[in-house]
Amino acid sequence: MTLRFLLINCTSLLLALALLLPEAIAANKVPTVASLSNAVEISDWRSVRIECSRRLKAKPTDVDALAARARLNLLSGKRKDAIADCDKALSVSSKYPSALFLRGVLLADEGKLQTSKRDLLQFLNVTAASLDIPTRTRRGHAYEYLNDFKNAKRENEAVLKDGKLAKSDMDLFFLGQVQLSEGKLKEGQATMADLLKKHVDAPFLIAQLAHCDAQSGKTDSALNEFAAVAKQEPNFSANYSGWGSALERQNFYNGAIQLYDRALQIDHRNFFAIEHRGLCNSALGNYKLAIDDLNKAVEYSPGRTGPLLNRAFVHDQNGQFKESVDDCTRAIALNYQSAKAWYQLACARYHQKMLKEAKDAVDKALALSPKYPAALCERAWIVKEMGDKESAYTDFAKAIQIDKNNSIAYYSRGFMLREDKQYEKSIADLSKAIELDPLNAVNFCARGCTKVRCRKYKEAVEDCTQSIKLDPERSHPFLSRGQAYLALEKYDWAVKDLSKAIERYDYVEGYRDRAAAYFKLNKPELARRDLEKVKQLKLAGKD
Repeated sequence: MTLRFLLINCTSLLLALALLLPEAIAANKVPTVASLSNAVEISDWRSVRIECSRRLKAKPTDVDALAARARLNLLSGKRKDAIADCDKALSVSSKYPSALFLRGVLLADEGKLQTSKRDLLQFLNVTAASLDIPTRTRRGHAYEYLNDFKNAKRENEAVLKDGKLAKSDMDLFFLGQVQLSEGKLKEGQATMADLLKKHVDAPFLIAQLAHCDAQSGKTDSALNEFAAVAKQEPNFSANYSGWGSALERQNFYNGAIQLYDRALQIDHRNFFAIEHRGLCNSALGNYKLAIDDLNKAVEYSPGRTGPLLNRAFVHDQNGQFKESVDDCTRAIALNYQSAKAWYQLACARYHQKMLKEAKDAVDKALALSPKYPAALCERAWIVKEMGDKESAYTDFAKAIQIDKNNSIAYYSRGFMLREDKQYEKSIADLSKAIELDPLNAVNFCARGCTKVRCRKYKEAVEDCTQSIKLDPERSHPFLSRGQAYLALEKYDWAVKDLSKAIERYDYVEGYRDRAAAYFKLNKPELARRDLEKVKQLKLAGKD
């Protein structure tokens, strides 16, 4: 998942950004009349609620208060109430920018694309001459909802260019939003952290900073921040989905699913929670549950590429390559300039053994985004299969040069080095991957397997054991540890581990090596049964 995707699509809740009056708001004070609907981002919501109630009691048609209440309703999962408030505000002032933008977002999330498009286009028309940072940020979001990514990029670039002119706290908040959405994590994190010093009780701001901390590896800080927001605003759906994403990044899939469930109890159209619950279930091997969630996400938002690409990824992981290709093709039709869509298509084509088509797709991804480490790694595997190992290693080196903290690049190159029997170099790369991502079971498993091949059996046992601790459902670490135990003449332990591996997957080498262990344990009948299974699997085309 890219940072841009995570921060922009971490639910439409985080995109419900309000009005056009970019006035500063004093820390933790009830906002002024003119700035009420700007207050949600950097204020204590209790104060905003009180002021909304006071003003609407005095004047039920106060459009600023209606817009502010609509946004609070959305953030609490009360979508119908939010739409009703926008409707009422627009009945009073038909071109009120905040209400047009927010209703356009809400209608898009409901799948009402034509009426959403009408509101968002009117918002863009009304704000065409506005050059302030908050307005341009929202214009960028509106263009993204309209799948006009070229103009969205133009608005974001204008905000970044004018960032030095930011004066008010609202200017700084929206500048931080754009910095994050454009992948400038350090700058966005610094902007949000500075604002939080002045607005210590602003749940929206705290949740944004927690997202930054999760992205930058400050997991403990992120978890504490998400927990603090949940205590202050227990019905803030996007906070739970963000909290879940922090756990998901650490491969704590069951815990993440529980938080996504909570987010969806509050707001059943929290797209980020739906999609990422699906991805977590996919990681746990629960493909039916995963596809069910992603089907729902696609149904809810047919105009977005994100759900299609996440579903394509899960189809690919489940060996449903044709379905993956179909979803990628649909995503490309929505946004031809999506490097991620072309990359995912390349992955599916590679698994279909359609190497030329895979190469064409990944080249397109890299033409759109030359500094795309995952695409460089994918192209390395493709050209390696096409017989060009030199170019493969060049692409891995480029990926690492672009992002020296990319654990996947080190893992991928280490895996290829192992295939080429360069075991010490493989172990060095896999060790670097572990250093960068110490909670990833796959990295330990890969290094353990490499150590089996270079006869470092005791070290292999340690790595495989750690992999199993991190993810006890994986089959391969049991296979590699069983092979290490066989070499160490611990035959009972070898049989136990190899049996666990075989329960999960029909490994030819698992049956072969268990047969060897059975012979050593003087159990020839069991050994011959395993060897017969080896013959059957080979006849079926398995190696």
